[in-house]
Amino acid sequence: MAENQALGQGGAAREGSGTTPAAAEKEKPGKRFRRVLVATDLTPASTPAVKRAIGLATENGAELILAHAYQPPNVVLEGYVPPATYDSWDESIRSDARKKLQPYLDEAKKAGVPVRVLILTGAPEEAIIGAARDCGVDLVVMGTHGRTGVPRFFLGSVASRVISKATCPVMTVHAENSQEPGGASQESGARN
Repeated sequence: MAENQALGQGGAAREGSGTTPAAAEKEKPGKRFRRVLVATDLTPASTPAVKRAIGLATENGAELILAHAYQPPNVVLEGYVPPATYDSWDESIRSDARKKLQPYLDEAKKAGVPVRVLILTGAPEEAIIGAARDCGVDLVVMGTHGRTGVPRFFLGSVASRVISKATCPVMTVHAENSQEPGGASQESGARN
């Protein structure tokens, strides 16, 4: 939870602060993005999106934010759970996410990209949109599973909900085994 709280405080500190080094860098010609957030569900379907985001960050000299959002354990479904047990479950989920993000973190560092990790809690689309806003992100990159028809209708799409609510552009990168040949990318402008 501390990571989310720090994120909110960082966003508040940036508001109304006048010209910042980040604002000055954004104005430099030739740099399209200064901060890229890539959201991953830690499945193989998101790997092409992470690789694309690392490439974009490298090309633009941008900071990369690796983000994973998860729903905390639902204690209502589990019945009474002692607070210590709940905290243990939650920390186990966070620890597992950090371990799974480590190879991406290493890959970005190897490419010389400034990178940080965010472990977010809550509904994934809301957490991703909030992190993008609070971090001053210029682009969100997300993988898609390539579901269509009935599976997409019932399972929904976090990416489509982020696209419809984000205030910055969102790029989707299809999984390599998706129904779209070649793992094509699609960029969507922000909707206000």
